[in-house]
Amino acid sequence: MNSRCKAADNADDTGRTGHSMPVMLSKTYDALIAAGASDDKARAAAEELADYENRIASIDNRLAAVDGKLSILIGSVGVNAAATIAILGVLPRH
Repeated sequence: MNSRCKAADNADDTGRTGHSMPVMLSKTYDALIAAGASDDKARAAAEELADYENRIASIDNRLAAVDGKLSILIGSVGVNAAATIAILGVLPRH
C-alpha cells in the first residue's frame, strides 16, 4: 500500500470535487489503530504528521533552489574577480 492515502474514502478525487481532502500517512494510521487508538484520533494524528512531512519537503525544495542560486552567485563572483585581476594586471603596463 502507498505510504499515503486520502483521509476520507480512497475513491474520492480532489480534482472532481474541487475540495482538497486531507492527506495522511497510512502506515502511521495503521500503527495507531493497531496500538488501540480510536479511528478519529489515529486519523487526526496521521494527517498532522503528513502536514509536517509536507512542510519539510517544501523547506527542502526551497533550500535546493537557494543552493542553486548560491552556486550561480559564487560563479559570478569568481568571474568578476578574475576580470578585475586581469584589468588590474594590464593597467600598470600603460
